[in-house]
Amino acid sequence: MLSWNIDGLILTERTHTARTLKMIEVAGIPVVELMDSQSPCLDIAVGFDNFEAARQMTAAIIARGHRHIAYLGARLDERTIIKQKGYEQAMLDANLTPYSVMVEQSSSYTSGIELMRQARREYPQLDGIFCTNDDLAVGAAFECQRLGLAIPGDMAIAGFHGHDIGQVMEPRLASVLTPRERMGRIGAERLLARIRGETVTPKMLDLGFTLSPGGSI
Repeated sequence: MLSWNIDGLILTERTHTARTLKMIEVAGIPVVELMDSQSPCLDIAVGFDNFEAARQMTAAIIARGHRHIAYLGARLDERTIIKQKGYEQAMLDANLTPYSVMVEQSSSYTSGIELMRQARREYPQLDGIFCTNDDLAVGAAFECQRLGLAIPGDMAIAGFHGHDIGQVMEPRLASVLTPRERMGRIGAERLLARIRGETVTPKMLDLGFTLSPGGSI
């Protein structure tokens, strides 16, 4: 892509290979990184606090009376790990034992089903799950429905990002709503400003997040 003599770059990950970093340095172009407002950025960033969002959602599940809560993750990318740490912090703050089930493959409904099955096998007392995204959470909900488990009575389920399918299912999926469309728009606006030679402040812009408890926790 850099060989096309582009004027700027928008990235959705904060972790980059040494080769990528060198190419960006040589290109000398403005870079906007999205989806994270806390990790150090190359140039400017627009995002939200993944750790705090995960911590708050896990705390909300605990506040509803659930005690044996697992974290389901996929891809094992940086944001999945940051969310895991937020989940673990909430569990430890409540004197509860954190438990994670993770896979390297991409997220999907099928992955959610498989992770739910594994979590129940390895953690029989499980009464709640917090997932790194809504794909896994919806798949886990499908598995609960297949088993006849009541949501949230037998199993609390929460996801991340507020995907449409989770907001129309019954019960409505608890999720962390993230301003992804606004993030992309503002990121593009700030990149264009940098290309024009304007000073952009702050370097890292936090757009926040919203907890939506739905009906599943």
